[in-house]
Amino acid sequence: MNRKEYIQCLVRTAAPLLEKAKKQELHKTYVEEKPGADRSVCTWMEACGRLVCGMAPWLVSASEDLEEADIKAKLKAQTLAMIQSLFEPTSLDYAGFDKHLAEQPQFLVDLAFLAEGLLRAPSLIDELDAGTKSRIVKVMQDSRIIRPYESNWLLFSAMVEALLFRMTGTYDTKPVRYAFDRMEAWYKGDGV
Repeated sequence: MNRKEYIQCLVRTAAPLLEKAKKQELHKTYVEEKPGADRSVCTWMEACGRLVCGMAPWLVSASEDLEEADIKAKLKAQTLAMIQSLFEPTSLDYAGFDKHLAEQPQFLVDLAFLAEGLLRAPSLIDELDAGTKSRIVKVMQDSRIIRPYESNWLLFSAMVEALLFRMTGTYDTKPVRYAFDRMEAWYKGDGV
């Protein structure tokens, strides 16, 4: 696959989500039906967090090709608008963190993916308006009420703290230290 084909694939993947975000229709479109678990309040956040995580470094990279630069500029503007919408309480696509954070541990995963994307492309943070940044910080701090499972989920808490450090200069060291200590304890060697 050459670069042009790769970018076409990325656009085909990102465009439907970003178009729905533009219309504030994520909450109607990206809903996972799972027996025994109502995840309807968080599935669109999952789609958004993973999309940002995957394409953020490309969005902020330099482009010599003018066509690629134009595509990138459009997707970047849409991504920033989508993030703003997720954290804006008056938006139809507001993820409802204030109401659902405690009952939906999946939000920790989704916030961690968004955090990773923002950490991989910190200039995206700088381009967000002050209100959105403030709401992101509050939600990330509030996510501390979610107790991660004793698994790779510990790294999700650590990722949230890493973003808080990047955005505020402070973070809670306990989840970070605990995650690294547990990973070391579980490591058996040779990648196991």
